[in-house]
Amino acid sequence: MAVLAKIRQRSALLIGVIALALFAFIIQDLFTRGTFGQSSKDVGSIDGKDISFEDFRVKVSNVEKSGQGITSTEVANRVWDQEVSIALLSSQFDKLGLRVGEKHILEVLKSDPNIGKNPMFLNAAGMFDVAKFKDYFKTNPEATQYISQKEKDAELNAKFQIYNTLIKSGLYTTASEGKLKYEMETNKVSFAYAVAPYSSIKDSEVKISDDEIVAYMKKNEKKFKADATREIQYVLVEDKASKEDEAEIKAKLTALLSGSVVYNAKTGKNDTLPGFKNATNVAEFVNANSDVPYDSTYVPKNALPAVDADKLFSLPAGAIYGPYVYGRYYAISKSLGFKAGVNAKASHILIGYEGSQTPNPKEKRTKEEAKAKAEEILAQVQANPDSFMMLAFTSSDDSSAQQGGDLGYFGPNQMVKPFNDFVFSNGIGKVGLVETPFGFHIIKITDKQDGIRLATIAQKIEPSEATSDKVFTLATKFEMDAC
Repeated sequence: MAVLAKIRQRSALLIGVIALALFAFIIQDLFTRGTFGQSSKDVGSIDGKDISFEDFRVKVSNVEKSGQGITSTEVANRVWDQEVSIALLSSQFDKLGLRVGEKHILEVLKSDPNIGKNPMFLNAAGMFDVAKFKDYFKTNPEATQYISQKEKDAELNAKFQIYNTLIKSGLYTTASEGKLKYEMETNKVSFAYAVAPYSSIKDSEVKISDDEIVAYMKKNEKKFKADATREIQYVLVEDKASKEDEAEIKAKLTALLSGSVVYNAKTGKNDTLPGFKNATNVAEFVNANSDVPYDSTYVPKNALPAVDADKLFSLPAGAIYGPYVYGRYYAISKSLGFKAGVNAKASHILIGYEGSQTPNPKEKRTKEEAKAKAEEILAQVQANPDSFMMLAFTSSDDSSAQQGGDLGYFGPNQMVKPFNDFVFSNGIGKVGLVETPFGFHIIKITDKQDGIRLATIAQKIEPSEATSDKVFTLATKFEMDAC
């Protein structure tokens, strides 16, 4: 695409020729039809409904941005097929009078990881909280358009689920079919047979003429019918960084490590500026030289680039690693030190009571009864730590009971404060009882992850102006030779 853009920008003569050709084509078309009608702004029509070109373009663009690694033609075909499915199914939904309520739409939205697993919408137990979800969009009007589109998609998805269920419900197996299947699988027959395999006859002994072959093919046309095919020839000229470009990017990154001398127009003297190794304000230095902004968070080893994770995670404070390839970037990283327990993994058993924020308690109980039961369970766990999972299955009022109370990994302040303080103030294996607005939690800390803070300067691997010019010249020459 970059090559085509350069052709449009630099080939004035080519643009002029194309413009004249298009103008002549339009004039010819107008005179042929005898009317100056407007051209359609739709890409097509499905079941009588026009599909706007602009809407179609936006949907294609969104799929391309998702980075699924498919060509523009494949994206356009996929979006068009989706539009056909939506149009045809929607008409069936309307005929059947299918309707979905708020609860059904919320269930579909929860299945989207960007919503259902978003920390902003999770409660202390790590579960989706409808109240938080609604409050967020009430207090953030700018997000209304986003969620409105999501709700439309969710409504369509919900209707499809209902429609699919109706279709499945209409399919059944009769008793006769069941009986036949049973008999075919269980009835046994003994018989004797003789066979003369084709392999016993030599091919040289059988003579078949071309006329016999043609006659057989005509008699069995369906067997030899082939789909229409096309032969396409194309040349791909990629506008990508050359080895020289990559070497230059690496050299620039390496040069940032040491200080540089810059002339100061105000003082009339040369100033020596510190490099990445000795920069006093690391965040400012990174933001001034990197295509990716500074990130001050501590990250665990499994969140680092897989190839270089071991070396990056073992960097002592102040040490620098790189240049190394990180996706589409060359990068150098400086260690700003480690921090123990940046993430924690814990399991819990929640005992709720009347008046607590427990979503779906298994039984009604007072706060005093809940506390007594929680203390009883705590004593059982302390006496037999291996019983924790089974007690979570049978006693916990939280949905995590299905996973034996496992909440997975989470960072500081993602859980309600008393829960958070207990987990991040104690070591692995610690079991204790904590009260929160959700009830009483018997908590077991199962793991912790250490983290490293890295200051990373990343520069995108892209072609230089000279490389792009070379590619442009090559593409233009090929185009002219092919004409």
